[in-house]
Amino acid sequence: MIIENKGGIYAVLTGDIVKSAKLDPVNLKMVIQSIKEGQASFGQVYPGAMIGLPDIFSGDSWQVLMGHEHLSIRAVLYFKALVKAVKGLNADTRIALAWGKIDESAVNPERISESTGEAFTLSGRALAEMDKSRRLVMKLPDTLIQNKESAYSLLPDTILLLEEISNRWTEKQAEAIVSALLGVKQKTIAAELSIVQSTVNKRLNGAGWNNLSQYLGCIEYRLMRR
Repeated sequence: MIIENKGGIYAVLTGDIVKSAKLDPVNLKMVIQSIKEGQASFGQVYPGAMIGLPDIFSGDSWQVLMGHEHLSIRAVLYFKALVKAVKGLNADTRIALAWGKIDESAVNPERISESTGEAFTLSGRALAEMDKSRRLVMKLPDTLIQNKESAYSLLPDTILLLEEISNRWTEKQAEAIVSALLGVKQKTIAAELSIVQSTVNKRLNGAGWNNLSQYLGCIEYRLMRR
């Protein structure tokens, strides 16, 4: 059981590893471990954003629950970058993000996929119905998008642009993006990766980070003030 968040709206990310059958068990385990460790890092930087542990099921599928839905678009990009940054695998993940109510009394922090509620249903269904050529999708309950002028109405469409940008990330660009999404400064990223700061700057620019960071800052601010 978890404590209800103030707005009562949660975010669920459900994903699977693209072409996982082509990865040997050791490499697939590396990808899954990256997701697990990455969620812990995200939760440390953004306390309260993540609820429970990342759940791994069906061998190559994963799911996380977030109590801070305004950070969920950042999280989508973060998990996408985490998988693409795994060295030498050219790995990728599909992600279906959904917002909505959940059955708070039934949440098992150690087995998130056993939970129920609107957000879980929308996310799981969206991933199952996603075209194989797609990588990102976002679903919102009708109650949030009835007003076409609201801050929510365009969010599912902006995911299309984020997909186009993130699909082009190289392994090294994704590696830099992972840290940037956690607010790490370029100088620190350079030290962590044992490269010079100008190289970090080049990778982030190539990944479209300047515009992405402005977009995230704007949308997160608006959502927090809704």
